[in-house]
Amino acid sequence: MMYKYSTLLLLAFFLSVKSFCQQHAFQDEIDAFKKLDAEKMPPSKAILFTGSSSFRLWTDVKDYFPGYTIINRGIGGSTLPDLIYFYKDAILPYRPRQILIYCGENDFAASDTVTVETVVTRFKQLYFMIRKDYKKIPLAYVAMKPSPSRQHLMPKYVLANTAIAKFLKNQKKHRFY
Repeated sequence: MMYKYSTLLLLAFFLSVKSFCQQHAFQDEIDAFKKLDAEKMPPSKAILFTGSSSFRLWTDVKDYFPGYTIINRGIGGSTLPDLIYFYKDAILPYRPRQILIYCGENDFAASDTVTVETVVTRFKQLYFMIRKDYKKIPLAYVAMKPSPSRQHLMPKYVLANTAIAKFLKNQKKHRFY
């Protein structure tokens, strides 16, 4: 009986450690955002860029949109589940006038078992989370792009982009780029 109990405790410990490590892979970046926000909170009614490294590494994004207030909260290497997990820290606090999302490529790159349907379902989950809190603001999804190192994933990108665009056609206040 004691053996069974200690085995269950050990299993629960390993699962919780694994879960903690996976769920907090980007905690340092989130903490850096929080620190910046504590020093000077970005103004509300800005345009929020969120998603993976294509946004995170776009350090001169403000130069491309003169006259607009931009908040760049891209998280390098993130997936849609990461955006969902960090929603309350990386999207919700900013009260933006518009949200642009670039994410999905890393979902496919993370595992060969991730399907188009999985990525589309993840996007829909994030979309409805945003819509729950921000019913009227415009939301834009930037399509997954070709990448030389991930050329083998391009067929999945095309199918997922098509499915997300089709989903968004039936929604209000959206853009698909």
